[in-house]
Amino acid sequence: MSASTEDPAPGSGQGPPAWEERRDPRGLLCFAPGWGEGFDLLGYAAGVPAHGAPAAGRPLGVGGRAQVRLLDHPMGPVLLRSYQRGGLLRGLRGDRFPGPERALDEARLLTELREAGLEVVEPVSVRATRRGEGGWGLELGTRYHAGAHDLRTLLESLTRGEALPHPPLALARAAGALVRRAHDLGLDHVDLQPANLLLLASEGEAAPRLLLLDLDRCTRTLPPRADVPARNLARLERWLAGREEGRAVGRRERVAFLCAYEPDRLERRALAASVRTRLRSRRRLQVVGRGLERLLGLRRL
Repeated sequence: MSASTEDPAPGSGQGPPAWEERRDPRGLLCFAPGWGEGFDLLGYAAGVPAHGAPAAGRPLGVGGRAQVRLLDHPMGPVLLRSYQRGGLLRGLRGDRFPGPERALDEARLLTELREAGLEVVEPVSVRATRRGEGGWGLELGTRYHAGAHDLRTLLESLTRGEALPHPPLALARAAGALVRRAHDLGLDHVDLQPANLLLLASEGEAAPRLLLLDLDRCTRTLPPRADVPARNLARLERWLAGREEGRAVGRRERVAFLCAYEPDRLERRALAASVRTRLRSRRRLQVVGRGLERLLGLRRL
């Protein structure tokens, strides 16, 4: 995840360097400096808490595939996100993983990018709990931002004719600028979509403030790979084209996003051409994949 030869390679399964770690026969709990005492007070440990215990957190009614809960930590609310598989593996393995590496990798990558100045959510904990012989349950804790909304939720509001906190063009420009900064820092966001862009509550602020979410399975390479921008942006365009709320993003918003991402006109045209080429090449694979999901009775989420 880092270009440094002293840092672990992608998939190393190591959390952020300064984090503390606690292990017991039931699993593993890692947390950022200063957060351990609060987790102890709440009973949030490697093992699964009893039903209804404070450590179980409060369920949040938010969209997305993963189970999400809120834990009232003394240092601030923590958003707990349980990992679940997507695609065809969803029906085979569900929420069981062979080890804690996936969550530890995401926490480390988030920490690296925050230290590099990128606007991403702040990770504070990783919990991996053994589930018999079937694998591990994984959970990532990040600082909770009250009043924030992901862009997918805002697009749904826009399709219902509701007012947004900022004009759609301003949101598109902010999103384009953020994604460009992420790519300049070497991030390959494998699931770039509106649900993974979080608009912070900004009373009295003219410009929208966005954070990147969900870096599960993402990697960072320096120098940045040349093929990442077109691949990530094609993923975003496929998402917009395949969902009803994506219709709220019109040509003006798409142009505003691209202009903020790439100010140079010639470079922008070349990037748009690369995105179109990727969209055409992936269309057949996407049709085959959706057909297999229907055959196995897996619902798209």
